[in-house]
Amino acid sequence: MSIRSKIFAGLGLVVLFFVVQAVAVWFFNFHTRDQVVAAVAKNTTANAKLEELAVLAQQIRRFEKEYFIYVNDPAQRAKYEKEWSDTLAAVTKALETMLANRDHSLTADDLKEVPAWQEAAGFYGDEMKGIFAQVDKPAARGDQLPAPLDAAEVNGRIREGKDRFGALIKGVNALSKKKSAETLKLSSLAAEAFQRLFYLVAGSVVLGCLIACGLMRTLPGAVTRPIESLAAAADELSKGELDKQFSAEGVVEFARLAEALERLRAAQQAFMARLRAQKPAAVPRKAVA
Repeated sequence: MSIRSKIFAGLGLVVLFFVVQAVAVWFFNFHTRDQVVAAVAKNTTANAKLEELAVLAQQIRRFEKEYFIYVNDPAQRAKYEKEWSDTLAAVTKALETMLANRDHSLTADDLKEVPAWQEAAGFYGDEMKGIFAQVDKPAARGDQLPAPLDAAEVNGRIREGKDRFGALIKGVNALSKKKSAETLKLSSLAAEAFQRLFYLVAGSVVLGCLIACGLMRTLPGAVTRPIESLAAAADELSKGELDKQFSAEGVVEFARLAEALERLRAAQQAFMARLRAQKPAAVPRKAVA
C-alpha cells in the first residue's frame, strides 16, 4: 500500500467521521425539534378546543340564570332562551368535533370522557327544554304567568342536569390543565434532549481525537520505517556488509529505490565474489645464496 493511499485513507476516515457526526447531530436535532413542535401544535389545538368548550359552558350557565331572572318578562325571556339554545347547539357541535378528532390533537385517553360529556350536555339540555315548554305554554295561550319562580324550586327541577353539566365543566378544565402541563413539560424534555445531544457531540469529539491520535501514530511510521530500513541497509552496504537485502516493506513510493539499492548490493556481492576468485596465489620466497 502506498503512502499516498494511507494518507488518503486516513483523511477519508476523518472526513467520514465528521460527516457522520454532522448527520447524527442534524438528525437528532431535527427529530427532537419535529417532535416538540408537533406536540406543542397538538396541545395548542387541543387547548383551543377545550377553552372554547369551557367558555361555551360558562355562557350557557349564565344564559340559564338570566332566563330565570327575566322569566316574567316575555321579551327578555325569549332573548335568553334563544341565547341558551344557540349556545347549547354550539356546545353540541364542539363536542362532536372533539370526538371526531380529525386533527388528531387529542389522544385516545383524552377522548374517553367525551361521550359522557355529550350525555351530560344532552341531559341538561332536555331538562332546560322541559322548563321552557312549561313556561312558554301558558304564554302562548296568553295566560298570566304565576308569580316569579322560586329559585329553590327551579334549582330542584334541573339540579341533576346542572350537576352533570358541572361535571362536564370540571372535566374540560381538568383536561385543559393536563394539556397545558404537557406543553410546559415539553420544555424540560427539549432540555433533556439537547443535553443528550451535548453528550453525543462530546463523545464524538473524544472519538475524533482518538482517531486523530491513531493516524498521527501510524501515518508518520509509514514514511519513517521504510526510510530507516533503507538507510540502515545502505549504511551496512557502505561498510561492506552485503548479505542484508533491501526492502521497502511494501511501500510503493520506496519500492524503486529499494530495487535499485538491491541491484547495487547484488552487483557489489557479485563483484566481490569475482574478485576473490581471481586473486593470485601467494609466490614462495627464493632461498638466499
